[in-house]
Amino acid sequence: MVNQLVSVVVCTAGGNIVASALSLRAQLASTREKTDAERERRQASARIGEVRNTQKMTALIEGLRENVRKLKPDGDDGFEGLMAAVLTDLTRRSFAIASSGSQRGRDGQSALDRGVVLFEAKRYDDTLPKEKILTKITEIAGDTESTPELFIVGATGPIWAQHISLMQSAARRFGMVVMALSWPETGLPDLAVFLAMAPDVSAEFIARHISVSQSELLLQLNAVQSAQVFGS
Repeated sequence: MVNQLVSVVVCTAGGNIVASALSLRAQLASTREKTDAERERRQASARIGEVRNTQKMTALIEGLRENVRKLKPDGDDGFEGLMAAVLTDLTRRSFAIASSGSQRGRDGQSALDRGVVLFEAKRYDDTLPKEKILTKITEIAGDTESTPELFIVGATGPIWAQHISLMQSAARRFGMVVMALSWPETGLPDLAVFLAMAPDVSAEFIARHISVSQSELLLQLNAVQSAQVFGS
């Protein structure tokens, strides 16, 4: 570029400044085009990298759901037990699994406060029917031995938004709040975020009860934590 500028100055004395200036402008335009093309190439490469990273994270999160669904649906060593273990770690209060038989509308509850927090664990592959939860809320309302304030519903499948609204409206009549932690087909699943809030506990529990390594589970839980909307 310096040589071109010198050429312009030198050629001025000989009357060739116009030709030299046109040549310089052409080279400047060519350089600008190359710079723009390189910028577009880098931007395209960055977008491809983002897509590949998103696809990898999506696959890891889907792998987490598959592993959770391999658990038994109930019992201390099943999905109910996983919910209890994570809730115990997050709230620093003990959670107990309800015994088989009449569970009075819950799979488990906080143990030392007469069941202020209740939970229901539904290991479903398909959408959770609203009747499954509305019936539970009715049973809870009729239980005079506990004073629940929060009812947590954990499901490995989707829960329709309108069904969540119905559950919340029904629970409010009895002075209770419903928190739905589901696994929809799109977006970052609430249940996955819940498990990723206690990654060591979640990974240790799942690995202990199905054939999968803790390191693989921690990688999957880390994908949830690394998702752009995690914690927002």
